[in-house]
Amino acid sequence: GPAIQTESSALPTMTIDAVSAPYEPPAEIDVVVHGTSLRGAYRVKYRPKPGVPVVMDAGAYDILLKSANSSAGFVLASNVEVKESTLTRINPNALVGGIAVEAVTKKGFPVIKNLQFVDKDNLIAQATDKLGVVLPIAPGSYEVVGTTADNRHVKLAEGVAVSQGAILKFDPLGQMAAIVVYMPTGPKLDMKAVDALNAGTNQVAAKAEAW
Repeated sequence: GPAIQTESSALPTMTIDAVSAPYEPPAEIDVVVHGTSLRGAYRVKYRPKPGVPVVMDAGAYDILLKSANSSAGFVLASNVEVKESTLTRINPNALVGGIAVEAVTKKGFPVIKNLQFVDKDNLIAQATDKLGVVLPIAPGSYEVVGTTADNRHVKLAEGVAVSQGAILKFDPLGQMAAIVVYMPTGPKLDMKAVDALNAGTNQVAAKAEAW
């Protein structure tokens, strides 16, 4: 199909096209031996540049796109076979979906400084510290976790479904509510913190350290 094509070549070779607009380009492309565990550190076999052919050992490989956040990445294509006397060309734009992160702010709401999209295997597939961007990502379902300016982690959404070839709009503030803690009008209190707990639990959902 249009995503992975082959042609004759003197040597077993792979080339991966650039990720085109409107998607944010990846920071790196990692090629690993097919079946390599991606939890923790893993061995990178090749690290090609977009559009630059790389001579490889014949075999089966998995291709990962890595974001600028080094801990985030997703499998673009799995079990891609590189054969003798063949050039394998991969078009990432035909394999991914996209998440368009809305660039919005609202007075009184926490500032989101980082977003993470976590896949079903609890791996961080994408992450960004910029709003108003379109992130390429593998089709699938994701949980979205935001980090606020005061370094709190907030689960913003779960079951966010991304389809191949489609761009989903995601509004971080549209997934949030806020509680404002006002200073008492009576005697001054020496307040260290006010915690908002998930109902019926001791789990802190939000914390205020100032009136």
